[in-house]
Amino acid sequence: MHRVIISGIGVEIPEPTITNEELVASFNAWVDAENARRLGTDEPPLAKSDSDFIVHASGVRTRHVIEREGILDPTRMSPRIPARPDDALSLEAEFGIASAKKALEHAGLQPSDIDLVICSASHHQRPYPAIAIEMQEALGTKGAGFDMGLGCSSAAAALHIAVNLVRSGAHKRILVTTPEIITGHLNFRDRQTHFIFGDASVSMVVEGLAKGDKRPGRFEAV
Repeated sequence: MHRVIISGIGVEIPEPTITNEELVASFNAWVDAENARRLGTDEPPLAKSDSDFIVHASGVRTRHVIEREGILDPTRMSPRIPARPDDALSLEAEFGIASAKKALEHAGLQPSDIDLVICSASHHQRPYPAIAIEMQEALGTKGAGFDMGLGCSSAAAALHIAVNLVRSGAHKRILVTTPEIITGHLNFRDRQTHFIFGDASVSMVVEGLAKGDKRPGRFEAV
């Protein structure tokens, strides 16, 4: 049985941010318009949101997002993500690759050193073909690749699988990536949940602990 380590970690966070105040202004503008529409109907009026409610409920004060203007538009309230040609790299793969490259650099490895890519996220841009296979081709890794999803446990579940695959000897080095573009699925018209999530991508390199490995910043999987 092999000892297993996380030898590299990479995080990619999009630059755009949305504060609670900005999110509340957009939500409340939509509520005003929706309540005006409901006048004279049997539909009950909607409650507005406020920043104090969000902080009390979640502790969140700001979030990073792939695209902010569409989210803050009260007539849209979802990110504007342009469609790409079929032969172009998908947004999810691009996001995953950004953190994967940082993880590989941290581990001191090349893409060709990886023999399995696991793309595990709560939401995927498409059901097939696998985002992991798309990442494989773009990065130049070897071996296999597959997608998986297990809600909020997606990264932890993929790490568990990767550790046991390395421990069994089935694979030598595995890239686990979790590119979460949750704002594309979040209902920004729901007062109870519209503030919870942002977007981010994290990757980990999982490999066996080689004798004499003195690389700093490694974490042993137990």
